Amino acid sequence: MLQLSIPRVRNLKAFRATIFAVRSSHFSTAAEPSSSSTPPRVPNLIGGAFVNSQSSASIDVINPATQQVVSQVPLTTNEEFKAAVSSAKKAFQTWRNTPVTTRQRVMFKLQELIRRDIDKLALNITTEQGKTLKDAHGDVFRGLEVVEHACGTATLQMGEYVSNVSNGIDTYSIREPLGVCAGICPFNFPAMIPLWAKERICNLIQSGVESGAKLLLDGRDIVVPGYEHGNFIGPTILSNVTADMECYKEEIFGPVLLCLEADSLEEAISIVNRNRYGNGASIFTTSGVAARKFQTEIEAGQVGINVPIPVPLPFFSFTGSKASFAGDLNFYGKAGVVVVYFTGHCRERGPLLKG
Repeated sequence: MLQLSIPRVRNLKAFRATIFAVRSSHFSTAAEPSSSSTPPRVPNLIGGAFVNSQSSASIDVINPATQQVVSQVPLTTNEEFKAAVSSAKKAFQTWRNTPVTTRQRVMFKLQELIRRDIDKLALNITTEQGKTLKDAHGDVFRGLEVVEHACGTATLQMGEYVSNVSNGIDTYSIREPLGVCAGICPFNFPAMIPLWAKERICNLIQSGVESGAKLLLDGRDIVVPGYEHGNFIGPTILSNVTADMECYKEEIFGPVLLCLEADSLEEAISIVNRNRYGNGASIFTTSGVAARKFQTEIEAGQVGINVPIPVPLPFFSFTGSKASFAGDLNFYGKAGVVVVYFTGHCRERGPLLKG
């Protein structure tokens, strides 16, 4: 579930259908804090050049650990949006005819740049999003894996061919690029942390207590020396949780462990399957029978057996289900290729050969 709260929007009347500015680490203040009292304003990237937005409205990018504004992202105007799309459409006419090996080399170069600046990118995530530096490194590395997978575009772009599907007729498919696309990034890698900030998590913990849950470990009052104004919450454990509690029905997205009890494996599976979310579920067992039953009957997109929820590598598709997934196609893997390529089918009858 995505619950988005946008902090400190300036000039709310100007908030209309827009796109957010494309970020560049060169303009980020995370790794290289500015000495100026005014946070830098992030430009748009249009036609291969950075352009300052003419919008009067912007969003503050806040360091969750200090509450300091590190930069401002403008709410791009409709005219700037159209200019970006128009530029992309123009570039597409050349890009679609670029040999696949040339496009591969572009991805190899991107891979090289990410590896070169991995520390800076991780620091940006920590400063702007609030993740630990180690976790932020993990985020960047997962992104790097996606780029590495895309480097195999020559193989991923292969179509299909069947000869003689009918008398003298062959059928084959060709992957054609769709054109200009818009991407909505997943909210939890890495943008999840600041959007909830701290108040929502505390409210859900308190609602659990008021509904009868037992608070075994309370991390709401944790204070990090030197970062007293930060949005920090320590590990929290609630037991005696029931499926009708708000803390169970909502995705908390904080360091909160909810404990429910079941008398049998069947009841445990039923509890999970009644939940409207289906991102992932895990079982820890020494029984092969129990593991097989869980894998077969559980209604979740990602299933872990004696491992935590297995976030897929790029060559597998992301498989969240129910309310944990929106849309009709998954990203990652073969499904991700289907998203950006249109598959066309061709049927042809070969020329007759005469002796």
